[in-house]
Amino acid sequence: MKQIQNEEREVIYKILSSLFYKPTEATLHSLYSLQNTFFEIDEDLCLLATFLLDEVKKQSLDSLILDFSKLFVGSSHVKAAPYASIYLEGKWEVMGQSTVNTFQYYKEAGLEFKEGFHELPDHIAVELEFVYYLIYKYLETNDEKYLYIQEKFINNVLSKWVLSFTKLIVDHAETEFYRLVAILLEKWIEKEAKELNKVPM
Repeated sequence: MKQIQNEEREVIYKILSSLFYKPTEATLHSLYSLQNTFFEIDEDLCLLATFLLDEVKKQSLDSLILDFSKLFVGSSHVKAAPYASIYLEGKWEVMGQSTVNTFQYYKEAGLEFKEGFHELPDHIAVELEFVYYLIYKYLETNDEKYLYIQEKFINNVLSKWVLSFTKLIVDHAETEFYRLVAILLEKWIEKEAKELNKVPM
């Protein structure tokens, strides 16, 4: 397997982020790109992406939307809340101090939320998309500050709560599709944290 490039990481984070929004046909089709990207860099992750594609063929879009809603949408009965603050602060509430800290990373990267953006900044999809944005900005500008922010954010934020989050998905998902999404996310973030601590990008 070859050394992973930032262009490949960019694709991976963008697609992983999309998997934690309401599923669409376009999102599911993007799994082919994910599979092709992992094929070049990691055999185990490629196999997981292949299993995901197999599950897409078995499940209707409506069944995936239903499972998505039970896992991630709502407040009192949600099975796997997708907000970092719940895991980082150990209590069932959002917009805590950890959310404020997340805002600081966005601010450091020069990112502002547009009026009308309705998701919280520590939602898993938003955090994954933020890493995608940092990679995109680095490739566009070659400014190493974006690599530095990536490393801090993955090590100090994402890797601190993803394992607890994905365990809930594995325990409560009604479809194998979302169990595989959880395992894929967990393995990818573990790989990223390990590589960032070992080799400068």
